[in-house]
Amino acid sequence: METILNQLNESWADVKDLVLYGYGRHGERILEALECDFNIVAIIDNNPSKENISHTPQILYSKNPQAYDYLKHYKILVTTQEYYYVQIAEQLKEIGLRENIDFIHYQNFLPEWYFKYKKKIYLVKTDVAIITSRCSLKCKKCQLFMPYWNNKQDRSLKEIKNDLDLYFKNVDFVFDMAILGGEPLLYQHLSELLRYIGDTYLKNKIGRAGIITNGTSIPDDEILDVIKKYGFVVTISNYHLNDQYNYRLQKLEEVLSNHKIYYHIDDHIDWFDFGYPDTEYHYTGEAAKRHMMCCNTVCHSLYDKKFWYCGIAMAAEKSGLFEPDEHAYVDLTSINPDNIDERKQILLHSLGYIYSDGGYLKHCQNCGGFGVDNNNIIPTAEQLL
Repeated sequence: METILNQLNESWADVKDLVLYGYGRHGERILEALECDFNIVAIIDNNPSKENISHTPQILYSKNPQAYDYLKHYKILVTTQEYYYVQIAEQLKEIGLRENIDFIHYQNFLPEWYFKYKKKIYLVKTDVAIITSRCSLKCKKCQLFMPYWNNKQDRSLKEIKNDLDLYFKNVDFVFDMAILGGEPLLYQHLSELLRYIGDTYLKNKIGRAGIITNGTSIPDDEILDVIKKYGFVVTISNYHLNDQYNYRLQKLEEVLSNHKIYYHIDDHIDWFDFGYPDTEYHYTGEAAKRHMMCCNTVCHSLYDKKFWYCGIAMAAEKSGLFEPDEHAYVDLTSINPDNIDERKQILLHSLGYIYSDGGYLKHCQNCGGFGVDNNNIIPTAEQLL
């Protein structure tokens, strides 16, 4: 168990200056909170166009000689999803840098560094999952399997608040928290939920909070005012479906701009075939464990008083597409928040330590996953007839 929290050697103990490698949605979401404890010297990215962005700290293209100089003289935090981390790690090794000594993946660094040197439970990301199972689209390969949920309904506000309170009794800080549906803008108590999060947890317990929408729904003025007041970030997944869809998305952009709300558009989104409902994957034994760790999901979820390692596994179970697995989550009601060793279970679970005989989720035996071993990229948001 302890080896999972021993990837950092002592050269990281007193680190103050960091270089970030990668400035996509993951890097952007954690930057502000990181700057509370570290000096971010520069940001390196493989996309040359990002070098033209006026930004502090400076963004440099990875082939820029100045970028090479930063990489050779500072500790490096790679802030991409696991799929792209593997490629960047190879780039860094080619210039003589050592994994976990000179550079490390942010998903491994943040939980371990704050636990080891601050005695705090810091998590990278947790989604407040499925506040509603209602959605305005019917995506064939929806990552949360919304078309296959039998009962389309909103969760009660009280239940979601209780989930949040349980979570933050045990977790000191989360860098990124997203609110998910279905389509979250359809949730009837959204303004009250956002106020509760904003007043109770935002900034002191959450680095950055946001809503992920498919771009088809326009929030009313009350919701817009709350989003603006607390600084929630709206992320719009642009699926480029048809003219009517594009019109709705442009209308949403216009409304957000008029209210001076910060929003981000994910224009190029790769969807992977995870398997359901018509493709089967079969992993067993050590292969299943390697497959789970290759995926290294950051999509942890808060749902039904439980902290779930994988939001896909949670949704597959709750939609009825997969059998229940008691090892897929940590029951937050069973944790004593005054006992750091008990709270540590949440941290280990987030890093992929699963208390099962094989050390992996049952779901991982049949899921394609996010990792480099799943190259089955499919059409984004293909609609069911």
